[in-house]
Amino acid sequence: MYSKLADNLFVSNSTEQTPAVAMGDDNAVQVDWTVISYSGSGEITVTVQESNDLQNWSTVGTDSISAVSYNTFTSPDQTSPGQRVASAYVRLQITAASGATAVVAAGLNSASL
Repeated sequence: MYSKLADNLFVSNSTEQTPAVAMGDDNAVQVDWTVISYSGSGEITVTVQESNDLQNWSTVGTDSISAVSYNTFTSPDQTSPGQRVASAYVRLQITAASGATAVVAAGLNSASL
């Protein structure tokens, strides 16, 4: 199921988290994200995090770019059999490194593999 999580999200030398998405019976996600506007010299990073209690989060995948761009990635990496999202919830953490400012849009598709 597709969930749009960020639309024109402004990040500047900071980290923002999107709302959590319930995974239901799904165990993998594909993230699509677009850097709509970018200035500076640092990377913009999108991290997929998982949690069972909405308090404690762990990383299950990450991707970075440093330009106006569109990108997708699968989390966990599907080339690693047996590695799956094992928690009830996922969210995206979007980080602009020191010296970077960006406007970002992001969403994710969840699926059962």
